[in-house]
Amino acid sequence: MRHDSEGKPEIGDRVATQLGARTPQSTATSNMYDIVPDGYGNVNPGSGMSVSPETRFLPVHHVPLSARHLREGARGKEVNSIWQMGEGPFEASPVGPRLKLVPDPPCTGGVEHGEIGPAKTMKLDQYQSALADTQADWLLVHKGQM
Repeated sequence: MRHDSEGKPEIGDRVATQLGARTPQSTATSNMYDIVPDGYGNVNPGSGMSVSPETRFLPVHHVPLSARHLREGARGKEVNSIWQMGEGPFEASPVGPRLKLVPDPPCTGGVEHGEIGPAKTMKLDQYQSALADTQADWLLVHKGQM
């Protein structure tokens, strides 16, 4: 994720490198989104903001070149930083009172991806707010060179 002027994860929903979930409405020029609200503006458990359990599983285009010692093939922009939330196993669990981590099924090398989604059906703005409320919980692993 990018970092803001205070050195914390940048909150937003326009690109994958912000703390928030992209929707079809927020990424009108792209078909890349994390969650789709229903006709009533609700979002449901089962999808959300993408996360990885380890740096080695992050997409290389999101990892800054200066972090190539952490992720082989890193080729991302230096505005990106690498963040970590929590310690322990990467398994289905609550992320605060309104969110839930849902890992994808394991691949050959183990679980490589998951999503932080709503713990229950809620309005999109409530979900984005719940993600933003985690801002202080993210720890900086590597700061991109700006």
